[in-house]
Amino acid sequence: MAARWYLCPVIGTGVVTDPYRPKVPSRATIPNNAAGAPLFPWSLVWVKDAQTAQANADTTFFGLPAIALDSPISTALTGAQVTALLNKLTSLSVSTAGITGASTLRAVLVRAGTTLISSFDPTRPPLTE
Repeated sequence: MAARWYLCPVIGTGVVTDPYRPKVPSRATIPNNAAGAPLFPWSLVWVKDAQTAQANADTTFFGLPAIALDSPISTALTGAQVTALLNKLTSLSVSTAGITGASTLRAVLVRAGTTLISSFDPTRPPLTE
């Protein structure tokens, strides 16, 4: 299975022995406030091949399609799956205005990623691991 992007919960209490982190070992975008707490209870993570089985088995994760960035999401998702993705994004307070099945994976990632951090770039997975 290939590495891919997921929407995933942030876990941890923020103490040294239990830092804030994505629920699966991955490269994650987790912006923090001045006190060091996450701004959002979720993160956008780039999950490596070895952890995709764990992410796929966890119902708190939402996997984005493993397609080329400039492919429409409808090439990998059914209409019902596109609706589920839009509902998930809405539940995370990500604007879905203009996002449809014809939207590219890049457009979806940019929308979710820039909700977290304005400089998000889907061609450069986060460095935090």
